Amino acid sequence: MTYTPVPYCERVNFNQEPANILSNGAFLLCAIIALALWYSNARQLPETRSPRQYARSDPYLFMCMLLPAVIALGSALFHTRPSFATQLLDIVPIGIFIGLSAALLMLRSGLVGRTTTSAVLLLWLSASIFAGQWPELFRGSLFYVPSLILLAGLTRIRRYQRRLTVVLLLFLCAWLLRTADLPLCDEVVRGTHMYWHLLSALASLVLLTILLSMPSR
Repeated sequence: MTYTPVPYCERVNFNQEPANILSNGAFLLCAIIALALWYSNARQLPETRSPRQYARSDPYLFMCMLLPAVIALGSALFHTRPSFATQLLDIVPIGIFIGLSAALLMLRSGLVGRTTTSAVLLLWLSASIFAGQWPELFRGSLFYVPSLILLAGLTRIRRYQRRLTVVLLLFLCAWLLRTADLPLCDEVVRGTHMYWHLLSALASLVLLTILLSMPSR
């Protein structure tokens, strides 16, 4: 199996992607802010005497706080040295973050039970893998359409509906800018892919604040 690098606008025009690489710093900043908020929560909860104990008591939440930093690293590596291996390092952490966050939202809000949550995530994963078979459609953004649909479904959680709608709209704008990267290449010489990183990181931070405000179950 051979790998054909995705023709991002910045690479087409400059044969390298400094803006696409550096914009991943937004995910790193997202992780730093989320961990600071998580640490503040840990210090305030009477049942946890230390952040380490808090992490052990809710490892999935703690993993969500760390994943944006992993996404930043994987995406930066992919845009530095595009290959099949670095592409996996790029998309797998994103998939884990979306899937784990969605599972926590569904279960901790009481939206659905464990069986339905498992079925929804299996359907989302299957649809994402299926959509990934046509990277030429929507400039590779078809892969993220199932995630948009999943986020739209999560806006049914009434208590967090406003913030989840903000997450959905940010991710939708990010998706549109990712898709427009090559079509707008003549007008925007650096392309619009960097804004996919920036807006996705912002959406991730809003999503993490929701998870931090939810009671653990």
